Amino acid sequence: MEPKNIKKIAIIRRNGFGDFICAVPLIKHIENSYPDAEITLFVDKRNCAIVPYFFSHLKVVVIPGGNKYLALIQIALKYRSENFDIVISVKTSPMKLNNLFLAILGGKQRFAIVDEKSWHSRFINRPRPQEQFKQGHQALNCLRILDPKIQSLSSELYPRIQLDQSPNEKLALSPPYLFISVSNNRTTSSLAVPALANIANNVHKLSSFSVIISYQGQDKDRAIELRQSLNMDSQICDTPDLSSFLSLLNCADVVLVGDGGICHFAACLNKKLVALYANTSIETWGPLSDNAICFFDNDNVNNIPTEQIQESLQRFIDLSRTETPAANDNMLPR
Repeated sequence: MEPKNIKKIAIIRRNGFGDFICAVPLIKHIENSYPDAEITLFVDKRNCAIVPYFFSHLKVVVIPGGNKYLALIQIALKYRSENFDIVISVKTSPMKLNNLFLAILGGKQRFAIVDEKSWHSRFINRPRPQEQFKQGHQALNCLRILDPKIQSLSSELYPRIQLDQSPNEKLALSPPYLFISVSNNRTTSSLAVPALANIANNVHKLSSFSVIISYQGQDKDRAIELRQSLNMDSQICDTPDLSSFLSLLNCADVVLVGDGGICHFAACLNKKLVALYANTSIETWGPLSDNAICFFDNDNVNNIPTEQIQESLQRFIDLSRTETPAANDNMLPR
């Protein structure tokens, strides 16, 4: 179908923050390729919170919680009358539930990755063979679900979040700021508190900076332990919602974090980022940023030589200080 004949497009992307962020380049590409089409995003409740940071103008349908099969079937039946021209499952592996959803939704062209031996592959009339998507970045493979001829990901399609640069009222520190999160749902991607403290203290011997410590509720004790172990000014910050968290992260000059949602958000904010990966492939899930240094270990990020992490942090912090020459004059009262 000619682009001018495409009037309605549906995109389904469930799962976590990082998964949705890696789908953003595809959505941008679709907007560019089909400028006259109405785009509807089908997302779960969690991802619904981040959509407005990337696409404030698109129609969003929230998939309710509970029984996931029942929820998807009900939503698909409700919106079947939209008569979508294109429907896409943005999942880079075969997913029977998404494929069933596309079939019930009833799009004229249904794009998804399939395993040809699986029964649900028959629902997809624009199938993409699974074996063609086993390598390459997740975001690039999302693009290739629509157009397999795409071989590279343009930086113009990188996910970006633009936030107000006004000072965060929570902070009573002097810049530059090193942002550290002591929370990660992947245990192997989280540095131990003594290692975090040792790295920060060694870097601080050569360059002054302050530390913003972020945590999730269950890790408050780890945040307190880290602050007590640091030799520089630091502050533990509670962020009860996504908005307050992104506002805090946006204040950072340098971010040190394991792979996961925070890593991807830091890349979206174009922060100087030192990202630590274990088990998860950097080639597949690395941050979409030209401003990131990534390290990898097969088993656990605590096996990564701390000297390498320190050197990268030092470089980024020194660069941040040259970009904020008034850093030493901006100390706020504690």
